[in-house]
Amino acid sequence: MRADLESSRATPPLVVASGAARRPRTPRKEASLWGFASALVVLLVLGYAVFLCATEPAKFLHGTVFAALLVGGAMVPIRRIARNEPDFDFGSIALIGLALRYVGAVQRFGDASDGAVYFQVGRDLAVSFRALSFQVDTGRPIPGTGTLRYAAGLAQVLTSDNMFASYIIWVGLSFGGCLLIYRAFAQGVVGGDRHRFAALLLCWPSLAFWPSSLGKEGFMLLGIGLATFGASCVFTGRGGRGLILLAGGITLTTLVRPHVSIIIVASLIVAVLAGRAKEGRSRLRAGARIAAMVFLVIAGALLAGRAATFFNVDRLGTTNVASVLEDTEDQTTQGGAGFTAATVRSPLDYPRAFITVLFRPFVTEARGVNDRLAAAEGTVLIVLMLASYRRLAALPTKAGRQPLVLYATSYVLAFVFAFSSIGNFGILARQRIQVLPIFMMLLCLPAVGQAVAKQRKAPRFSAERRRAAPQTEAVAIG
Repeated sequence: MRADLESSRATPPLVVASGAARRPRTPRKEASLWGFASALVVLLVLGYAVFLCATEPAKFLHGTVFAALLVGGAMVPIRRIARNEPDFDFGSIALIGLALRYVGAVQRFGDASDGAVYFQVGRDLAVSFRALSFQVDTGRPIPGTGTLRYAAGLAQVLTSDNMFASYIIWVGLSFGGCLLIYRAFAQGVVGGDRHRFAALLLCWPSLAFWPSSLGKEGFMLLGIGLATFGASCVFTGRGGRGLILLAGGITLTTLVRPHVSIIIVASLIVAVLAGRAKEGRSRLRAGARIAAMVFLVIAGALLAGRAATFFNVDRLGTTNVASVLEDTEDQTTQGGAGFTAATVRSPLDYPRAFITVLFRPFVTEARGVNDRLAAAEGTVLIVLMLASYRRLAALPTKAGRQPLVLYATSYVLAFVFAFSSIGNFGILARQRIQVLPIFMMLLCLPAVGQAVAKQRKAPRFSAERRRAAPQTEAVAIG
């Protein structure tokens, strides 16, 4: 009798379900940990926001109201994604990410530099916008800084010339870009570790800090997110929708940094030409491949001209690219955070450039507070990459079978080449947020030897069908 009792305690009861089987829910322990963490972080940030609004209401009250509206609007896509992720608590992770971005916006607001300039110019432009006059002189070229000034003017119309509220709008842009990148990963990377990717993408410190102010980083994250999600749609057989999203994302990035658009288009060309789409729902048929190539060739031709104008050269040839890299190196190696750039001039330069662009400054190279924080984050990223060696070992196989993985790999390599000429740690810390989300995809691939189940979408039942579905009746057998 005692042996039977101990056996029944050691062996969990087998559940036999009558009727429609339900999808497994998030493990209670894991859900409670994320739920507890999100509740704690949200309460702390809420108390911080109340303190700021009580002590300096003129600065923070308006923007905090915008932040509450942002959270309310963001819950719609967050819940939609969370319904398709029964294996972990995506909603709590997203709330932590939003809370961290609010804190990042406050910190960036207290140390405003470029953001203050964008706000001042935008406030002047908003006067014309309110009079329905949209042909204005930004004082800077478009594409480039002029685009951000124009967008800042539109933001002042919405926020009634409130600087912190404008920062919150940029938080919404960058967070929306991260959600799109997550959807691209969930849709296009078969067997990827979605839990790990969501935690890294939404809670990584620099992704919560640098794009949370009036600046190019938030705008670029939205454009990269649109383009990456569009690429994922193309690779998974949703060509019409994907090309529209691609066009929107490439347009946004071109308006600010045309050279990043060239990186996106070049990576897509590699993925379309070499990707075989042999796993999961991925399918890149001949018609879609041809349509994508026509689109990319046209986009590449237009971008080449835009980029040449942006860099003030006649055309983008090998000599001119080398000249641009040298000019960038000369201009950025000045100042207290300057260092000798690891410019790529041959394939042998790639290892040093890769380490520099993604991980430096090292702890021994950090001089100021921002450098030390960047060094700490870079050290964590190095440890994370080394711990992901089994995932990275699967990269050659996955890149050959999943076009989005090939796109991400090509993007990282092209980005390292393009930004290796930067010789300033401060500039690098801001610029690398344009590659970190894509690089994190590669750190969340299924490990070598890991069994990968075919991905399926979570079922979507209407309220009537859910009520009419037979309830599961659990019978313990032990």
